[in-house]
Amino acid sequence: EMSDGGATKKEEEEEYEGTLLFTGITDFGILGKVTAKPALELPNHPSPTRFKVLSGVKVKHVLGGTAAQHCLIIDSEDRVWSWGNNGKGQLGLGHTSHMSQPALIEGGLKDKKVVGG
Repeated sequence: EMSDGGATKKEEEEEYEGTLLFTGITDFGILGKVTAKPALELPNHPSPTRFKVLSGVKVKHVLGGTAAQHCLIIDSEDRVWSWGNNGKGQLGLGHTSHMSQPALIEGGLKDKKVVGG
């Protein structure tokens, strides 16, 4: 069976094989940043870690950058997940709490272009 892009259904499924692992510092106090959160309230990930919240989620794109201090994921259903520094609400979650694991951005992104890095 062929898809719109010319690949077979099996080939498309094979694109998503693998496991997404994350490593890094999520406690911004350790980085010398001033936050309202006490040190180590947000867990750091010194070795590769799986996010349970993403179990069963097929990831298409991962966007992030050191200067931004946050990451975005676009999944196979074109939903956007975000986590990291959220002091100015830049994660699109409707609050300003820092997030140590991905959270699904609800609504508001239909027909929008997502840019990160």
